[in-house]
Amino acid sequence: MSRSEARDRPRLSYAVAFLERGLRRALAEALRPFELTLAQYTVLSLLGVHESLSNAQLARRAYVTPQAMSEIVRYLESCRLVVRNQSRDHARVHPAQLTTKGRNVLGKCDSAVDEVEQKMISRATGPDDADLVQTLMQYARALEPRA
Repeated sequence: MSRSEARDRPRLSYAVAFLERGLRRALAEALRPFELTLAQYTVLSLLGVHESLSNAQLARRAYVTPQAMSEIVRYLESCRLVVRNQSRDHARVHPAQLTTKGRNVLGKCDSAVDEVEQKMISRATGPDDADLVQTLMQYARALEPRA
């Protein structure tokens, strides 16, 4: 690709950031009726996939600090969407789990998020969304710091 062709389209990093900002805005709007933030929904989603996770595990997977995760989990507990019980293996670890109410709210939120995602891809002419998700995850993993 020539330099002039490259200038005729946005950089990949700009396009990804532009999409991310628009998606965050649309998801925040979709989650507003449930009185949840995107970070709170992320925690419910993680707990929907992984039955029980510690605060540290949730923080790592949601890309927030442990302190921020403590606040998120505390709010979700106050709404009776999650409960925390002491771990059998570690006295100071209290893994979070979804309550029945939490599972119900997660199901409704998932439907709202599905609508946002369908709207997002409705005019797409590129690869199917499964291939695109796989490609984006490969890009993200390539940027992860190596242990």
